[in-house]
Amino acid sequence: MFEVKYKFEFFCFPIWIKETNNDPIFRNISTDDLPINIDLKEQIKNLDSIYQSTYNDEYPPEPLKMSLEDENNFCNEVISSALKLKESLPYNYQLLFDISYWQNRVNENIEKVDIKGIESNENIILSKDIKIKYEIISRGEMIVTYNNKSVRVTGELIFDPPTFCADIIALKAWETPNYQEITEEEKDFIINYITDNSISEIKTKIIFD
Repeated sequence: MFEVKYKFEFFCFPIWIKETNNDPIFRNISTDDLPINIDLKEQIKNLDSIYQSTYNDEYPPEPLKMSLEDENNFCNEVISSALKLKESLPYNYQLLFDISYWQNRVNENIEKVDIKGIESNENIILSKDIKIKYEIISRGEMIVTYNNKSVRVTGELIFDPPTFCADIIALKAWETPNYQEITEEEKDFIINYITDNSISEIKTKIIFD
């Protein structure tokens, strides 16, 4: 069994590996050493180039700043690549990735960005790969769309204070051509994102239970 850590550090590649039975430390390796497809390898290499470009020669503890939109795009693509990496690695590889850290960066920055084209009843993450939309369509139903997959989530809408109690089990019933379910990481990402932003975006608190 191998453990793979996906973590960005300056002057290192963001892939770290250890053999859990024999190797006590993580070794820094290239994506070329992983059994994954070439497109994902190139995506991670490009992300690493962006990250390394923020190194501050004059004051290393404080990286150079990206624009808020560029940072949101970067963070979302890191999350997307991590999900792809988890799906691509063989069964005897375990991926370690701090998704909460990257989600928090997105949540903090997206509040500062003037996102054009977002209506009051939907929420869109700034990313080519990850898009989440949600809309309460009745007192007992909400539609969530994620990367061209959709699901109807049952629940109960309370008007005072405006709150929609959503059934977390419904997130397993995604409507896709091959009835492909989302991963647990994707489900957690969707839940956290909606609960963190629903009040500011649609003026209704959404909770999952």
